[in-house]
Amino acid sequence: MPAETCLKCGHVNPHATGSETEACPQCGAIYSRVKAAAAAGKPVRPSRAVDSGFQQATEAPAPTPSKPATPAQRKPFSRVRYVESLRGDTNYPAFRTVVRFGLFFGYLLAVCALIGGAITAFRTEGTFWHLLIGAGAGALLYLLTRLWFELTVMIVDIADASVRTAENSEPKTGS
Repeated sequence: MPAETCLKCGHVNPHATGSETEACPQCGAIYSRVKAAAAAGKPVRPSRAVDSGFQQATEAPAPTPSKPATPAQRKPFSRVRYVESLRGDTNYPAFRTVVRFGLFFGYLLAVCALIGGAITAFRTEGTFWHLLIGAGAGALLYLLTRLWFELTVMIVDIADASVRTAENSEPKTGS
């Protein structure tokens, strides 16, 4: 595969694979998206790394185009944007739906435990302990449901990220 030149910052990447989601190691722009924007007639704005690099050009030499960017030169990584993109373009939408249904069901059980404790406490033979046990069971169910939800979503995020990483690391075959 020939070297890829970023239309946003001008960095030459001799190790480009041609993957659809491949990003420039200098500024983080995804080559295919920048090309699509340029083809649509939208202006391609230089990244912040280029702007700040231009101002500091007299102070420090720019990295040579053949070397990959160091972590300090890369665009800041946004975990929130990455996780949102994983969840928006998931390979497992049915499982994510089941997990959200499980979250709703767990919250419903927690509320039922709390209401059951309150009803039992205010009956003629109920005590404060019934209310306390119902509230404790409701709180425990809420925490266990939340923990279950976070763990299952984390597992699906790991699976999606693994697929994306494998997709980006595969050399493109054919022409």
